[in-house]
Amino acid sequence: MPMIKILTACTIVASTFALTGCAKINRSNTISQTNLNKPNIIYILTDDLSYGDVGCMNSASKIKPPIWMLWPKVIAAGTKYDETICLTDLLATAADITNTRLPDNGGEDSVTLLPYMSGDNKGALKEATVHYSINGSFAIRQGKWKLVLCADSGGWSPPSQKKGEDKGLSPIQLYDIETDLGEKNNVYAQHPGVVKHLTRLLESYVKNGRSTSGAPQENDVAVTIVKN
Repeated sequence: MPMIKILTACTIVASTFALTGCAKINRSNTISQTNLNKPNIIYILTDDLSYGDVGCMNSASKIKPPIWMLWPKVIAAGTKYDETICLTDLLATAADITNTRLPDNGGEDSVTLLPYMSGDNKGALKEATVHYSINGSFAIRQGKWKLVLCADSGGWSPPSQKKGEDKGLSPIQLYDIETDLGEKNNVYAQHPGVVKHLTRLLESYVKNGRSTSGAPQENDVAVTIVKN
C-alpha cells in the first residue's frame, strides 16, 4: 500500500491542476525523481496567500490554485485535469486509494480523484464547489460561474467590510470566470436564472449537510447563507 504525503508550496505558479512526474517546490528544494521510485503518493498544495476571502483580489489563488500529484508508475508525467477540485477531495481520494470506506458522516463534501488520475476521465468531478471565507461569507462555483453572496471580498483584501469599503456595492456578485478571471464585471443583473440556480443549490447543500450523495447530516452550527 502506498504512503500518502502532503507538501505545501507557498508560491502559486500555475492555474491548473497538474499531475506530473516531478515538481519543483522552490528555488532550493526539488523533489528528486529518484526518491519517488518508492511507493509514495505526494500531493503538493498551494496557499491562498492568507487573504481568507472569496473576493476578486484573491480570485486567481482562491479559485484556481494548482495541485500537483506525484504517483510514479500510476500517474503519467504531464497528465492534466482542468476541472475544479477542492482540498476536501483529498480525504475521499486517500480513502479510495487505501480501500477504506468513509462513514456517512465523514467527508460529506469530499469526492475521490482516483478515477481521474489516469487522465482518461475529463468530466466534472463534482456538481459544484462551495467556498467559505474568513468572515463567514459564502461563494459557490459551478462551471464558468462563480456566485459570491456578499458585497465585500469576504476577507482582508479590498473591498473590505471592516473598512467600510463595501458600502454601496451589490450584496450579490456573479462572475463569468472563463472570460473575467479578475472579477471586474459583476453580471448578476443580466443572469437572474444563474443566481437563482446557484443560490438554491447552495441552500440544498446546507439543508442536507453535504454536497455529495448519502444520508443527510446535521450541520455543526447554524448556517446563515447570506449575511445581513
